[in-house]
Amino acid sequence: MQKKILKNNVKEWLITFGFLAVATVTGYILTSLQDNHLNVAMIYMLAVVFTARFTSGFIYGTVSSFISVFCINYLFAYPYFAFNFTKKGYPLMFLSMLGISLITNAMTLEIKKQAKIAQENEKQATELFEITKELQKEQEEIKIEAAKEKLRTDLFRAVSHDLRTPLTTILGASSTILENKKILSEEEQRKLLSDIHEDADWLIRMVENLLSVTRISEGIANLNKNDEVVEEIVAESIAKVKKHYPDAVVNVKVPDELLIAPMDATLIEQVIINLTENAIQHSGSDCISLTVSSGNGEIIFEVRDKGKGIPESDLPHLFKEYYTTSEQKSDAAKNMGIGLSVCMSIVKAHGGIITAENVPGGGALFRFTLKGN
Repeated sequence: MQKKILKNNVKEWLITFGFLAVATVTGYILTSLQDNHLNVAMIYMLAVVFTARFTSGFIYGTVSSFISVFCINYLFAYPYFAFNFTKKGYPLMFLSMLGISLITNAMTLEIKKQAKIAQENEKQATELFEITKELQKEQEEIKIEAAKEKLRTDLFRAVSHDLRTPLTTILGASSTILENKKILSEEEQRKLLSDIHEDADWLIRMVENLLSVTRISEGIANLNKNDEVVEEIVAESIAKVKKHYPDAVVNVKVPDELLIAPMDATLIEQVIINLTENAIQHSGSDCISLTVSSGNGEIIFEVRDKGKGIPESDLPHLFKEYYTTSEQKSDAAKNMGIGLSVCMSIVKAHGGIITAENVPGGGALFRFTLKGN
């Protein structure tokens, strides 16, 4: 450490005397060309400024200032090669020269100091920005993990609540058939088997929703997004709805133009299926319409029924996780369970929005958007 300091001191003294030597040589050249000592004084002042600029301490500039004054007096003032501060005008000139040199040295050092402080402040600001950015990133990761944990907790609650009733029904109906097959009529057995089939079918759709939620909870990065033809996705979705509800009437309207959007086809199909089946189950309407349109760089999907609409008290809560509407509470086995919450999660993961409203003349309208190409 001491060797390093000594090495730096030697280097800065060499710089100091180097500038003075250059000033002296330049002064001799100028005086040989024209007898003007003012130019020599300016050369030495530049040497002081450069010394202060390229060295790190006040001492180097100060020493350079004193040496400059004595060099001018000894080398460039009459009588040459002798000190004479008594000649008329010389004391004031040399004192002025010394004062200007010292002030210049001090100002140069102050500018360097302020520049160094500004540089350190900028460095600290950059480091603080990086630390803040890292903290924000960690906070976002904590929020995401907390959201995932909440989703998992709610999933367990939803599974225990929403799956208990249909499983109980299936168990009870199957036990009744097994234990009382001989005394049950064919019509009674068919009715029990129909109930088992209906509840098993509902459980399959619930499992599909649970799998969709699991994929969303794993993050947007896990979405399998590709450019898909919207009309084909709609057709596949309605075909699946028809398998569950063969008697339902679903009027589909899509534009003549080819609409293509980046999406995870499986998840968007799940949204269309959930909304369409929800309209069939709960609207009391025998006619459902699905309309697709485009505008402002978005593709808009609208599922509308002509039923009794949604109670106003339920509208603000429809897309909350596992919310059960006032009418659905009376039929737990047929409620939407996590269906609308799943729709919300899927659409948001695709950068879209989903809304629900009652329409004039009766019925409900569910609308969601996707970003088009």
